[in-house]
Amino acid sequence: MLIDRADSRNISDKRNIVLSMYGLEQDHLLGSGSESEVYDYSENQVLKIYADEARIHQLNILKSFYNHINASKLSFALPCIESITAIENLLVVIETKIPGKTLAEALKTCSKRDRDFLSDLYFKTVKEVASILIFPTPERFSLFDESSLMASFNFDWNFFIKTKIIEKVSSIKDIFDIHWPSYQSKVDKLLDLFSAPFNEELALVHGDIFPENILVNDELKVTGLLDFGMFTMYGDPIFDLAIAWATHTMYSDNDTKARESLLPKALEKIDKDNYPRFWGYVMAYAILSCTSWVGENEEVGKNGHFLWALDILLNSDYWENIAI
Repeated sequence: MLIDRADSRNISDKRNIVLSMYGLEQDHLLGSGSESEVYDYSENQVLKIYADEARIHQLNILKSFYNHINASKLSFALPCIESITAIENLLVVIETKIPGKTLAEALKTCSKRDRDFLSDLYFKTVKEVASILIFPTPERFSLFDESSLMASFNFDWNFFIKTKIIEKVSSIKDIFDIHWPSYQSKVDKLLDLFSAPFNEELALVHGDIFPENILVNDELKVTGLLDFGMFTMYGDPIFDLAIAWATHTMYSDNDTKARESLLPKALEKIDKDNYPRFWGYVMAYAILSCTSWVGENEEVGKNGHFLWALDILLNSDYWENIAI
């Protein structure tokens, strides 16, 4: 599970060379995400510029992934990568355009009634992801981690998550010693939760669902789900639900309060017996992703995503919901 990489902040002035080659101007920019800049390329296509040329292997994996999924049961579209080209140490990706605006944009301007409707729609969309079929059945839990345990050979999903938590904590122990000194007892509780065998059916996990990755039209219908990749896995669908709840209002000034107001809508999607897993995934994601968006030469303790993750990890009420 690759969770540390160059992001769109590292795209240099060489972008102008790329834009010129494709007949684009800076005002064609549609948005800048954590990994890429996205430009309006044609009526049916968008152009993405990635900062790290070394990611070409991952993007080819993603292209193949999109070509091997069956989304016929979905009510919305999924991305399709048409081409990947390396130019001036950057990667240029052409994708099929999916119409609509982001759910995040829609939430900024909608009425309270529409906001409640969109919140319900958000979690319904998350649940729908589990209906996506993959052919052939994935041979590993993590899309990008070619060394991850083989799901098709019946290695346990919980053991996979537990292993990734141990690896991550070990790699950032010095950071946790400074910012979360009491981490070991909490991590041990989390590892205990994932020590039990996983006996549920595996399904596709998007791994990074939040309002910026969902597109809606003017009628407030979901038109697309974007940006599979870094945390895309073959595992427990409750992981997606937990992360979608935790990240719905990520980085907002009233994030904690907003999360609490959305909690009933998330939990009503699962049985009470699965609540501990829900909370376990929230904490696991906070640990696994906490340093993923730290830029080069950026101080970890001042990074927005790390501070968001730390806020989650320091919430004693959340830890109490993990029953062993």
